[in-house]
Amino acid sequence: MHTILLKANNKMKKQHIRWCMVMLWMILLGACGPTGQGLNAPATPHLPAGKEQPVNAYYLFAKAHIVLKQGNIDQAISIMQAAIALDPASAYLKRELAGMWLLKKKIPGRH
Repeated sequence: MHTILLKANNKMKKQHIRWCMVMLWMILLGACGPTGQGLNAPATPHLPAGKEQPVNAYYLFAKAHIVLKQGNIDQAISIMQAAIALDPASAYLKRELAGMWLLKKKIPGRH
């Protein structure tokens, strides 16, 4: 009788392990799927034709600062606004945009 109980117990353990493995597999596969963010993501800004460039908020942030150093503050502001459109929760990007607006206000002959 003791042997029958041990066999039944081993069978239950194997079933439990299989069930846990199946659940773990399902969780891992679910984590690999799309999050849904891509469905409602804002449109990316227009880039020059023929250029394959990564477009994300960090890229646009860097590009805005390069354009700003070249002296085109209006274009830099426009690019920074596009970066904020891609990452609207970023307080840092908003602060940088505010700094650009202040800089534009300080430049004589600008409105």
